[in-house]
Amino acid sequence: MHRYLYSIFVLFLYIFNVLMVHGEIQCHVLHYTTRDGLASNNVHDIVEDQHGFIWLATHYGISRFDGCSFRNYDEAHFPEMKRNDTYHAFRLPDGEISFGGSNFTLYSYDSREHSFHDISGFVGEESCNSDITGCSIQPDGDCLLSSTGMGVFAYDKADGSFHPICTNIKDKKVLKIFKDFKNRYWIGCYSGVYIVDKEGNTLFDYRNKINELINNILQIDPQHILLCSNVGSLWFAELNNEGEILKVEKISTPFHSVSAICRSYDKNILLGTSGDGLWYLSYVNGEFSFEKIQPINKVDASISKVSSIYVDSKQRAWISTNDNGVWCLNSMSETKSFSSIDLGIPKSVGTSFCPCGDGRMLLGTDGAGLILLDSNNNVLKHWTVKDGLPSNNVLDVEAYQQGYMLSFWGGNPVCLSLEDFKLHPLVTNKLPTPANTVKDICRLGDNSYLLSTGGYGVYM
Repeated sequence: MHRYLYSIFVLFLYIFNVLMVHGEIQCHVLHYTTRDGLASNNVHDIVEDQHGFIWLATHYGISRFDGCSFRNYDEAHFPEMKRNDTYHAFRLPDGEISFGGSNFTLYSYDSREHSFHDISGFVGEESCNSDITGCSIQPDGDCLLSSTGMGVFAYDKADGSFHPICTNIKDKKVLKIFKDFKNRYWIGCYSGVYIVDKEGNTLFDYRNKINELINNILQIDPQHILLCSNVGSLWFAELNNEGEILKVEKISTPFHSVSAICRSYDKNILLGTSGDGLWYLSYVNGEFSFEKIQPINKVDASISKVSSIYVDSKQRAWISTNDNGVWCLNSMSETKSFSSIDLGIPKSVGTSFCPCGDGRMLLGTDGAGLILLDSNNNVLKHWTVKDGLPSNNVLDVEAYQQGYMLSFWGGNPVCLSLEDFKLHPLVTNKLPTPANTVKDICRLGDNSYLLSTGGYGVYM
């Protein structure tokens, strides 16, 4: 039975790799938790440094991943961190990996000294009542830092420090900041979005219309912007080429509460939710489409409560969660999948497969006989006991002479010719009749074959 389950897994990985069912994308994932050395399963943010290390801000310190193992950092060993719960990780324009969180903790990592140093000197002591809510690089290259209570800051490359901007804004509780191509600043706050100039003078106000917190803002392109709410909806803003805001409207989605958003390697969008998992969003010809991303190789865990998404230099998508560690999706592993039932194949256990040229594939099943698929996964031929198979329980398929050898549970092996689709008994003078079961067929280097049987040993 274990062999059958393994065959099912391999079958889906190998064959059903480019199609989709029910709006889902199934893909290979790597999953890391505290069992693998991660500091905490509650991971808040992710960033990659210039050396390719992945840094993770967790609720119990910082983890650095080198591709094989984690190295953890906490306040007990690095007092400059001030506290262990770290909510934001980002890379400054000078390349320094930095972290931020509650009480305006803000510090960078010095790889040469293997230490952290505080970089919050640009604010006064009153900042301890504020929290950092994020730091991001804008489309024009500006690095902007947002906070609750202290407003917005821009990074100055000349002196390597942050300086306040938009100082006239009255509501200093900023959850997200975005700068559009007209040099206007979109402020995401607890009641929606409003737009200001560099001094902070209000130009447009959509708080009454949205009336829910906006914690993420992402530009699809210069004319289209997504506004995300961790406790509500997904909103969409459309601008014309002159920068005039044409509309701000709610988008109908199959999920609720967008907690994270990031552009994927193919320029489409990855969306994380606070309970509905991970989604793939595409915007084509004015239409949105959503597909849920499901791990194909993980059955003991799921991606549910997403806290952040980060795409690294190798086009891998890293997904942090509030309770289940961090997940890594390799861009080459993403596959749209479907069930064999959608091909018209009766519900059954897949047991074996064998490529047979021109993109075709022979599929052996435990109960539904043998099936031949073309390169587009269309069923070309289906054999059962009615067509001469000794049993509908096919265990193995192997190329043999000018055709293919088939083994069964409850019947002697037979040979199949794809030239005329006919079945022929395997000529032998030593196998008992009936042999009942030939479990495996192994082709050796000298073109001889080993057949393992159920109860009759191994034959060559």
